[in-house]
Amino acid sequence: MVDGTQKIKLKKNWLLNWAEKKLFDFSRRLGQPQVLDEIHILNENEIYQLKRIEKGAVTRAALAGAISGLGCSLFGISGYYYLEIDPDKTISWENFVKYWLLVGPVILFFTIIEFYYLYYDGLKSIAKIAHVAGLDLLQEQPYLTHLAEAALELPNSQDQFLGINPKKNPLNQSYSFHLLFISLRLLLPICY
Repeated sequence: MVDGTQKIKLKKNWLLNWAEKKLFDFSRRLGQPQVLDEIHILNENEIYQLKRIEKGAVTRAALAGAISGLGCSLFGISGYYYLEIDPDKTISWENFVKYWLLVGPVILFFTIIEFYYLYYDGLKSIAKIAHVAGLDLLQEQPYLTHLAEAALELPNSQDQFLGINPKKNPLNQSYSFHLLFISLRLLLPICY
C-alpha cells in the first residue's frame, strides 16, 4: 500500500512527454516573465495581451482546419476524375477500393499535419499565456504537465496536484438524472 507521503511516478504517454518538452522549450525561448503584480491579478495590459493571444490561436486553428479540409476535398474530387468514376451512378466495389487506396493516404496525411500543427500552436499559445500572466514554467515544473494536458485536451492525470483530486467526488447517476429531468421540464413549454 502506498501512503500519501510517497511520490508515485506515473508513466506518461509519448504525446504528453513531447508536449512537456515543447512547452518547456517555448517557455525557455520567451525567457523570464516580468511580474508587475501578483499572478492572480491581471492588469489591463495583460488582459489585452491574453485576448490577443487567444484570438490569434483560434484564428490559426480555423485556418488550419479550412486548409486541411480544402486539401482533402479537392483531392477527393480529383480522385473521381482520375479514376473516371461517374458520381451520379452507383460505384463498383473495385472502383470503391481504388478510390480509397488513392485518396485515403492523402486524407490521413493532411489530418496528421493538421493535428500536429494544432498541438504545436496550442502549446506555443499556452506558453505565451503563461508568460503574459507571469507564470514561469521553467521554475514551476508541476504546472508544466497540467498545462500540457490542457493544451492537448487530454484528461487530467490521476495524481493529486496541490492537494486536489479531480476524481474524488464524481457526479453520481442520480444527480445526472435529476439534471436531465429538470432540463426536459424546462424545454416542454417551448415545444407546445
